[in-house]
Amino acid sequence: ENDVAVDPDSSLFRPGSISKMFLWTGIMQLVQQGKVNLDKDICTYLNCEEIPSLAKKNNPNDYAPITMSHLMAHTPGFEDYLFNLFVKEEAKIMSLEECITFRTLQRVREPGSELAYSNYGSLLAGRIIELVTGLTFEEYIEKNIFEPLGMTHSTFRQPLPQDLAPDMSEGYAYNGEEMVKKHFELVNGTPAGGLTSTANDIAKFMKAHLSVNTGGNGLLKPATMKKMHTLLHQPDPQYEMGFTHGLMDMSTNGVRVIGHGGDTLYFHSLLTLLPEHNLGIFFSFNTGSENGVPDFPADKIVKSFMNHFFPAPTGKDKRVVMDANKNASTTSTTTTTELAAFVDYTGNYNCNRRSESDMLKVNSLAMSYQVKRGPSPDSILVSSFIKPEFTEYVAIDKHLFQQADGQQKLLFLVDETTEDGQQVVVRSLFADALPFMQFTKIAWWEQKMFNICIAATGQISIMLGFFIWFLVPILRFVWSKALGRGKGKTLPAAGAEEASEQQEETQQMDPPGAKAASLQGSVVVLAYFAFYGSIIYISVVRDLVFGGSLPKWPFFLPYIAFLNGLPLPAMAVAAWRKKYWGLAFRIYYTVFAVAVQGLFWFLWHWGFVARSLSH
Repeated sequence: ENDVAVDPDSSLFRPGSISKMFLWTGIMQLVQQGKVNLDKDICTYLNCEEIPSLAKKNNPNDYAPITMSHLMAHTPGFEDYLFNLFVKEEAKIMSLEECITFRTLQRVREPGSELAYSNYGSLLAGRIIELVTGLTFEEYIEKNIFEPLGMTHSTFRQPLPQDLAPDMSEGYAYNGEEMVKKHFELVNGTPAGGLTSTANDIAKFMKAHLSVNTGGNGLLKPATMKKMHTLLHQPDPQYEMGFTHGLMDMSTNGVRVIGHGGDTLYFHSLLTLLPEHNLGIFFSFNTGSENGVPDFPADKIVKSFMNHFFPAPTGKDKRVVMDANKNASTTSTTTTTELAAFVDYTGNYNCNRRSESDMLKVNSLAMSYQVKRGPSPDSILVSSFIKPEFTEYVAIDKHLFQQADGQQKLLFLVDETTEDGQQVVVRSLFADALPFMQFTKIAWWEQKMFNICIAATGQISIMLGFFIWFLVPILRFVWSKALGRGKGKTLPAAGAEEASEQQEETQQMDPPGAKAASLQGSVVVLAYFAFYGSIIYISVVRDLVFGGSLPKWPFFLPYIAFLNGLPLPAMAVAAWRKKYWGLAFRIYYTVFAVAVQGLFWFLWHWGFVARSLSH
């Protein structure tokens, strides 16, 4: 708002998770010194029994030990979390030791089995640096990365040191009308996203990683640098896709690309390296789009850059060549076209990076892919949370599809059920545009539209119930009092006689069974409204993101609604047998009796209901 231009030497930005590139570079330094072993149980370095998420008692499925390799490749098997990632007050910033013991994350899958981005895994790695070196994480990075590279305008310290604070760019967020300047973001767990740096300092770091043959001019040994850039985890070993030793593989247009993205609440950044071309690109924005949602401008710019300087065949181009080769071939083999027509890739796929123990589990409904049959046997139509409109992808290899008119690829991960590999069951999807997580093929009850219908029907039923059992009686009472006070007049005898007849008629229409049914329904409505009120309080008054740990009591309120809702179906049946009320209200009550239990299932399944006293 002050028309101050960004200075690449001094203007400070918050590049978010790009911080992890410094973390993993530090880990690789310790690996080459023999102080950390990538394949050893991290409990070699950590006292895991004092860390709830790693304690044996909280590993009921007896999953294998987690190694540093698992942390680097984001495959440790933890659920995700959001609450308390950021704080507003300096006094609430936790040490790394506090961060890793503050919460208990569930271990939800075998280590090494699936990519699922883990901030918590990065905190564990940062804590290992502290224990192995005797330095704080901030001190270690300053001494071993910032100083050797001459990154004099970078820090992991929070709040900012006094000599750097004046150069900090403000972050902005959209409030519905305009961009509003926001406060400096304090990150709980600096290794995951606490870096503050300038464009030129980041350029020094990129140049070090591009100097592979010299090990970044002493940052790492050449062999260690090369190892850091090699793939550590591949969703399918047939394809060069996945995660390196701490960096995302973003390869596109036939060019090897590695790097990392980074997002805080107000800053959105991207760092990409093209090692074979000695090229690095860095973007950082201090705001999102006008509607308040990041529209990934850096990704769009890099995509345009790659298409311009490194043009490559689209999916359709590759199909033309493949079909020509097939026609010229005399051998009989199963083609990608035949395989694509044979395997059922269609369905819905939800993000596996999600919480399993709180209400943010529902985010996976929004972060999803939908796949339908395409216009030809070798194609599919894909809709995603990033690009809702259906886009055609064509088969270019076994279970691998490429955008018909572009470069993005989708890899389907399957379980083969016969020796010849022809009968396959698709279990998940991996998108090279999002190389830090997978999308699990889901059953019908986890599909977005089904859950929207269940939740919407339940919510509408509750709102109507509130109107019928609470608002209408209150309005009638107020109205009757107002009429009774009108000009001091009393109702005429005829009016009193008519009112008496109406009262007798109402008593006949509402026998004890009907009154009990209405009372039971009103208790369910009241319980849900108490729950909604508590969630609004948590989300707005306490601040959902900055509020710290969640109180437990609100998440037991749906049980009150559930238990009181159990008799409702029987009461609905009685209402039809004994003809309580009018036809319209009997229909409503029947729908209400079923819908509120459906709503409870939705809340229970998606983490809005406490499942234990420690939930």
